Formats: sequence, C-alpha cells, structure tokens
Amino acid sequence: AHSPSQQQVDSGVPNGTPTTPENWSTYQNRANMQKQRRDQGARQVTVREAIEEIEAKARLVHETNTSQRVLTWAQWSRRMEDTRLDQGTMYVDEDAGGIAVSFDEVFIRSSALEGAVKSVVTCPISDDTELNFLLSHCLDGDNTTISRLSAGLKTLGECFKGCQRQVPEGFLDPLVVIIRELKTNPKMKRDSGSALR
Repeated sequence: AHSPSQQQVDSGVPNGTPTTPENWSTYQNRANMQKQRRDQGARQVTVREAIEEIEAKARLVHETNTSQRVLTWAQWSRRMEDTRLDQGTMYVDEDAGGIAVSFDEVFIRSSALEGAVKSVVTCPISDDTELNFLLSHCLDGDNTTISRLSAGLKTLGECFKGCQRQVPEGFLDPLVVIIRELKTNPKMKRDSGSALR
C-alpha cells in the first residue's frame, strides 16, 4: 500500500500543488501573501526617483566617462532580462495610484536610451552588440529592424569620425525623436495585460 505522500508522487502532482478548486484558492492566497511580505521588505523607490538615478548615470557614461558605456548598457539589459536582479527594490508609480512597476518600465520612461543614441553618433563604438540588446528591450519592432537601426547608428558615428567632422548642432534632434516614437509604451502593454520584453 502506498502512503499518502507516495500516492501524491505517483499521481504526477508535485508536493504542495493544489488538486481541487478550493485548495487552489488557498494556494493562490498563500502565494499572494508571500509576495506581499517580500514586497514589504523591499526598498521602495518612486518612479521619479529611479528615473533621476538612471538619467544621472546615463549622463555620466554618455557625456563624461564614455569608456563605461558598453558595460552600463549590458547591466541595464540584464536588469530588464532578469527581474531577480531588482528583487530587493520595488518601484512605486505615485502618478498611477502607487502601483509597482518593473525596471523595464522605469528605464523606458527615462531619457537614458536617447542619451545612448546621441552618444553613439558623437563618440562611435567599435561593436554595437550591447546597443542592439538595449534597443531590443525598449523599442517596438522585430529583431532584424532593430539590428539595422543599431548598425546604422554605429555607421553614422563612424562616418563623422572618418571624415573628421563634428556632428552639427541640431543634427541629433530628429534621431532622438525617432527613437522616442519607436519606444514601447509600457502603460499600453500593462493595460492590455501584455508583458514587456
């Protein structure tokens, strides 16, 4: 005869998984309570504060210490790929009733991506891999389109450098507008129930 625990294993149902609607409701409630406890223990940061922090870092690596750009882009991309890296922080959107939002949304709402694009043109990069990853997390469009955009920005910067010419004042403004228009709209994604990339 099987013991109750053996019967549960033999049935193919993992331990702790609810098997009836009533048990499932209890299971969900317990999971929600555990998440709430974790959130309460997390450092709460408003979206405005987080954006200010990101944009300050962006200005540093895009205008002053450009040798750190690629590393910073990689770090931002990893934080958007793996939410566990930010599990100790909860971003609170006070303008939306205090709801918690992801790092993806905070980053997209900042102007850091626009700064990266301007920086690539004024100070060319040798490899656009990390820029491509960053753009793919923030812009609408398929991988091929985003890869072309990334490569085009890199080529544009190389062109100015190769011709030994400064980027004309005002030249970057249309590029910034294009990037801004192609950005994923986090609120629309959230309202439709879709996940950000």
